[in-house]
Amino acid sequence: QASSPPPRILLPPLISFSARLRGHRSPLAMAKKAARRPGAGKAAGEAGRGRPIKKKDKKSKRAAGGSKGAGRGKKAGQKKKGGVKPGLGKGGSGKGVGKGAGKAATTADPEAASKKRGLKRSASGAEGGEEQAGKKGKKPLSAKKQRRKEVTKLYSELINNSRDRKSNLVVGEILELLKQRSDTLAEYCSKDIGSRVVQACLKWGSNEQRRHLLTVLKEHIQKMAVDRYGHMVVLKLLRYVALTSKERKPTDEESKARSQNIKDLLESFRGKNLHAIFYHRHGCRVINSIYYSEAVKKTERRRMLQEVAVPQSVAMRRSELPGTKELRQLLHAEDLSSEQRTSMMEHLREVAEKAVDKELLGFDVVHLIFQAFCEDATEAQLKDLSDKCMAGAPYLLSSKPGAEALLRLLGVATAKQRKALCRDLKGKFAALAMNSVDYIVMMRLAFTVDDT
Repeated sequence: QASSPPPRILLPPLISFSARLRGHRSPLAMAKKAARRPGAGKAAGEAGRGRPIKKKDKKSKRAAGGSKGAGRGKKAGQKKKGGVKPGLGKGGSGKGVGKGAGKAATTADPEAASKKRGLKRSASGAEGGEEQAGKKGKKPLSAKKQRRKEVTKLYSELINNSRDRKSNLVVGEILELLKQRSDTLAEYCSKDIGSRVVQACLKWGSNEQRRHLLTVLKEHIQKMAVDRYGHMVVLKLLRYVALTSKERKPTDEESKARSQNIKDLLESFRGKNLHAIFYHRHGCRVINSIYYSEAVKKTERRRMLQEVAVPQSVAMRRSELPGTKELRQLLHAEDLSSEQRTSMMEHLREVAEKAVDKELLGFDVVHLIFQAFCEDATEAQLKDLSDKCMAGAPYLLSSKPGAEALLRLLGVATAKQRKALCRDLKGKFAALAMNSVDYIVMMRLAFTVDDT
């Protein structure tokens, strides 16, 4: 028998240890595997009856029907350690498994038992879900969050072109909600959502509502002009408070209201406030928009530029009113003494260098200062300026005054600086050559750049 073992199916209940080493399974292992399938209770019971179970053999105890069926003399605490209960299988008689047989008889239908257990679990889960829903219910919103939610909802309605109500009615509701806020309207405009809401109110509101917003905000325009989000509100104020109908000629009342709105808006752009706003990247954008706005008079634009570009020692001695002449005309005036001209050129140099330090070369109003300075500057002054601003020279090509200033700066620039400029303009030479303003700069580059 040891040389030629019988087939695996015909093995006797007891088998030698050497046969198990050759790949055959013992009756206990077969019973353990069969106990995992439904209807295997009888086989497990026979396996348990065929081999007595020792106290220390835990695997044998689990295979023979668990701690309840096999360990009649065990402690009560060891009952939980039992594994699979084969006596609960369908059709199992439970003979030889002790107490497990009685339990198997009472639960002859495992499907019904599983359904019953499932119902209990679902019922308990539903009760637990209701309790958790009661505990984790939504908290009521505070008054502040409720107002914010209402404002956001009205803002979404306002920017929707297919809204049912008129825009001025929605703007009126938004303004009423904003009055209930603890902080001021200017502080609200310094936030992202606040800036967008006020801009929408200026765009879709009536003239009276725009006037109301200007009256509330005009005392805070200086701070808003240098704010990341507030300066956008100032730009919209400039655009919409001076807006009149394009289809008809404005009446006398509309013209007076428009001029008064512009006057109130520009009150903050004087003296030290103007200097602080001009040398800020957001503030310079606001001043650039004011200077090129058609709603602002030419004298007011020139006045703002000359307050920055002309020193007070020269402006106080001028006989004409501020803003009467342009900056270049004032620099070439016949009644301007050499001392005043020298002082004015030195001041323009400082303004240009400070604009370079603040990275303001992207604004056209700064190009006017560069144009006025480069026309009368000496070669040493041009070299000094080119060393500081040639890195941002491509920005000067966005306007005619900037292009004229760059023409003179290229004459004193070094070969390294011209090479860096050509590298920055790579791929754009054709477009610049066909531009009515920048084509002359391309000609200047062709004459000044050598083959190195």
